[in-house]
Amino acid sequence: MKRKLCALALCVAMLFVMTPSPAWAGDGDSEPADHEHTTTGGYVYDETGHWYVCDICGQKFDVEEHSYGETYPVWNWAEDYSSATATFICDADGAYTQVVTAEVTVEEFEATCDDYGYFEYTATATLGDSTYQDYQYADNPDAPPLGHEWGDIEWEWDEETFSYVYASSNCLRDPEHSMYEEAKITYEFTDGGDCYEGGAAHFTATVVIDGVTYTDERDGVAQPGHNWDDPVWTWDDEGNATATRICHNDASHTETVDAQVDIEDSVDADCENDGQITYIGTAYFDESGDFPPTDTYIVTIPALGHDWDDGVITTATTCESEGVMTYTCQNDRTHTKTEAIPALGHDWGEPVWTWDDDGGATATFSCGNDETHTQELIAEVTEEDTATCDTAGVLNQVATVTFEEKTYSDSRTAGTTDPLGHDWGEPVWTWSEDGSTATATFTCGNDASHVQVEEASV
Repeated sequence: MKRKLCALALCVAMLFVMTPSPAWAGDGDSEPADHEHTTTGGYVYDETGHWYVCDICGQKFDVEEHSYGETYPVWNWAEDYSSATATFICDADGAYTQVVTAEVTVEEFEATCDDYGYFEYTATATLGDSTYQDYQYADNPDAPPLGHEWGDIEWEWDEETFSYVYASSNCLRDPEHSMYEEAKITYEFTDGGDCYEGGAAHFTATVVIDGVTYTDERDGVAQPGHNWDDPVWTWDDEGNATATRICHNDASHTETVDAQVDIEDSVDADCENDGQITYIGTAYFDESGDFPPTDTYIVTIPALGHDWDDGVITTATTCESEGVMTYTCQNDRTHTKTEAIPALGHDWGEPVWTWDDDGGATATFSCGNDETHTQELIAEVTEEDTATCDTAGVLNQVATVTFEEKTYSDSRTAGTTDPLGHDWGEPVWTWSEDGSTATATFTCGNDASHVQVEEASV
């Protein structure tokens, strides 16, 4: 709750008349009231600043300009870094923000021996008297690393025993880049020496730098001992290894050792991805020194595949809607799949017939899968009266509906009927040849077998 004591002495009020309006004056404001300004609400703000509004008199108080000094802007860059905006948040309560469109400049930097060339994008935003900047970087795909351009190789031989040699050089592109590598030495006896006695030999030093092979040759005296080539490694699927080295001077001289194998890294297989185990083998030959030869072997573990359970119905089917069966993988319960269960369709049974007093009928069908699903059809009714001209009869009614391409019917006896009586139509006249006599033959319209012949008066 913010408060500001506004009650002023009369003399101060008189002085106030002669001074400029204070910060709280403005539209909707009035001169100070004789009470403490009190508010239970938060800041009210517009683009110029923020303030509180007194709950008692409605005046503004504690009017301040927005301040962004404590909060660095939030930068939003376009995907291609061509534009950017800086969003400033007022320190007072974090509610008021102002977005400024930044000016973006770009500077291109050339590739180096090891790194791509790149672009440096600089966004500059100004708010008030303060300037803010942000940077983004992107490799230039058209400027790949240049690689080293090594100058002449300097060779540093052990001239006494010829047991080691180092190669060094400085990069012509960047003098601060240098290399210093131990080379591999091989030699050939030149005067009948052997592994056991040593002797005069021609030495070759070989080193591979950035895919380029460099060599240097010297003549000297080889010390007794084998001139081993790099070992040949043999691995099995269980991660066991042996290493065999062969003497360069005499292929019949070999040495095989069981390697010490350690697991450098392992990744478990899951349902969809292969796993792997990375083994590091170290061969401790006689006189291996501080840097025994090593080899890496990777064993791939096939993906497990999914092991789906029998599934559970997660969405029940209805007559008109598909359901959903959800299966869960027993290797990883987070893996699920769903299958649609076909809608049941309606199972319409025989209809229930309802006759009304006027001789109309309806057929009501109920679904066997869901009793709330019903269909009511108005039937077509036909009638049959069994009365004859002379005798009483009964009125039979038959109601018929067609539903789902099937016809259903119901019948009832509606009651008794009176004899129809004869329905004599116009007679058929028959005259004698001389016209002296005539007869009139009447046929019943209800029953043509009922005929009556009357002699006519001529």
